[in-house]
Amino acid sequence: MLKQASKESSENVSTDIDPGPKPWYSWLLLIAIVIFAIYLRYEDFSVWKKDKANFQYEGEYQMANFDSYYYLQIAKELQQGTYDSHQEKRRVPNGAQNPVIPPLLPLLAVTLSSVSNVPVATVAIFLPVVLASLLAPLVFMFSLKLHFNRIAALVAALFSILSLTYIIRSRIGVFDTDSLNVVFVLLNSYLIYQFAEIKDKRRYLFLGLAALSAFLFYIWWDTASSVVVISALFPLTVALLFFYKTKRTLLKYGVILLLLSVSAYFIGDQIVLLFKLLFDNIDARFPRNMSISELDSVSIADFIQKTSSNTFLFICMLIGLVALCRKLKLKSLFFVVPILMAIAAFLVGNRFVSFAAPILGLGIGYGVQMLFNQKKSIKPKIATIIAIGIAIIGIGSSYKTITAGHQKTAASQNISLLNALKQYTPKGCNIWTDWDLGYQIHYYLNRGTYADGGFTDGEISYYASFPFAVDNLTVSANFMRFYNENGIEGMNVLYNSLSGVENTFIFLREVLSLKPKEAETWLMETHKEGLLPETDTLKTPRQWTSFLFPKATEDIYLFIHYRMTQTAAWFKQGNSDLKTGETKGLPLFLTFNALREQGNEIKNNQVSLNRNTGVMDYFNQKRYFRSLATFTGDTIERQSYGLSRRLSNSGKDNRFVFQWDKRTGFGAAMSAEMANTTLVKLYLLQEKSPHFEAVVLNSPEYQIWKVKGNAYEIE
Repeated sequence: MLKQASKESSENVSTDIDPGPKPWYSWLLLIAIVIFAIYLRYEDFSVWKKDKANFQYEGEYQMANFDSYYYLQIAKELQQGTYDSHQEKRRVPNGAQNPVIPPLLPLLAVTLSSVSNVPVATVAIFLPVVLASLLAPLVFMFSLKLHFNRIAALVAALFSILSLTYIIRSRIGVFDTDSLNVVFVLLNSYLIYQFAEIKDKRRYLFLGLAALSAFLFYIWWDTASSVVVISALFPLTVALLFFYKTKRTLLKYGVILLLLSVSAYFIGDQIVLLFKLLFDNIDARFPRNMSISELDSVSIADFIQKTSSNTFLFICMLIGLVALCRKLKLKSLFFVVPILMAIAAFLVGNRFVSFAAPILGLGIGYGVQMLFNQKKSIKPKIATIIAIGIAIIGIGSSYKTITAGHQKTAASQNISLLNALKQYTPKGCNIWTDWDLGYQIHYYLNRGTYADGGFTDGEISYYASFPFAVDNLTVSANFMRFYNENGIEGMNVLYNSLSGVENTFIFLREVLSLKPKEAETWLMETHKEGLLPETDTLKTPRQWTSFLFPKATEDIYLFIHYRMTQTAAWFKQGNSDLKTGETKGLPLFLTFNALREQGNEIKNNQVSLNRNTGVMDYFNQKRYFRSLATFTGDTIERQSYGLSRRLSNSGKDNRFVFQWDKRTGFGAAMSAEMANTTLVKLYLLQEKSPHFEAVVLNSPEYQIWKVKGNAYEIE
């Protein structure tokens, strides 16, 4: 018995008497850390209150990012009793699926709103601030379970809430699941660790709590069920294999096999999708050439900046974490999932940096514990002073970065755009624009959109981008009409009939550039040559024409705004080569304001472009353009710089063109491919087309065009 006790003691992280403050004082300090965590996430709100014009819309505070509106829309529907498994106004015309069980985050917000009589949007901006602070007491309790003394446990708790990325992703107005994702992953490990450690019947209490935690996590992070299942299944498998002693060995392994099989059945598809994401091969038919910031991997320098903001502290954290895992031996397997989630930041995307917060906190906490373990060389008082110094350095390294700047949130920048859409588009219409605005248009205006911030493969984003990037205004308008009526199902009919995606878009560029009668004639000739495919419902040229040129049943409005020209995501995706997957052309669109004519020059305080030669002085450097286009308000004046100019400037970069609006003084230097897109033709030169009717042209901030298309009437 004594030997067994001695063995268990030797496996503990530390067996020293706790030299820290008294327990009640420790809990007071922990409460202070929780309050500090809340403050770091809340401190921007003072600016929000002073500048309500920029942070409120329609009498309520806006969310801090676009994705928050996904959950806020669900909360709104739950409160109104209209929640359904299908959101028809997202990704028109197919809609998007809601979870059968409403996500826990909006459920919690609606419940608190009902109890407190506070508007759900107000609850939404504050709720993540409070929830994220729960990480501190969890890390503190886990540290004590690992036999840290109370000072080391407090240091671990403090550093777990100082991670810059975690604060950004859970600060005021970020109504997203990140606030508790980190907590749930660690909580599953903690509860199952307790199940493994405790040898009496109390262990089953923690097993039951772990099951409850896994279920709550499942309905919390509804978009990542694979991560949820693995966060509970892996530590449970470790506990059963190595720490659960039973005479019924066969039964134990049977339970493990059953759990693994059931999990693989339910999350197998998501795991496959995750591997495709890792290797950037989600849908081989459609490339993903647009950049999603939270899916950009990080460098080690970025990782340090986004976690500890201090290289020395980061190294101390890593040393402490390695030492802790070495001391725990097999028990360190309970940290595998949180560690892998943090490592995913280098592979999958920077949003996973948040998961490093508790792990690095435990690392620095154990580093402090190692100081206390060196009693022969370091007195407890000295170790305490060093621990306080480390805490001060940690706060000092992060505090200024965390609290610096109070700029308008990304969502707040869209106020004028939302006002324009509300004023100039009718209720019940659909808005064709970029995906950043999708959730907000749905939530505030109840209009349909074709893309939003929800993660998709390259297919949906290609459909949404193609009308902006295509070089023919007629094709653009007719494609929008076709897709609005037929959606993904209609596209699949074409893929199956025309032998793939690439052939389909070659076909669409040809046929949709024609008027319906012309298209029918072209299809008849194709049919005579035996080249027009047949389906169950498409057998004749007339049926094909009716399919390709459907009668309009809904109003569609094309919405272009300035920020679209700066990201050019629509160009990268919509102008993709469907054979190679690469973007065709350079996504360059460099804007200039306050341009004016002065003699033969177009100039402002930055540039001077000679109209005769096409040569620009740009900060004392020469830039050479192949053409110039000037929009006067009525006509478009075009000027090309021919072969002789190009020969005289051989070796110079002649890929670019310059276009400007003489009335507004707004212009841009761009690649020739960018200049040839529907978006630029409408946005800068307002090219006339019977398929686009100008509704409001508030250039360069935004433009709204009504899409008319070609309705085909069967005679």
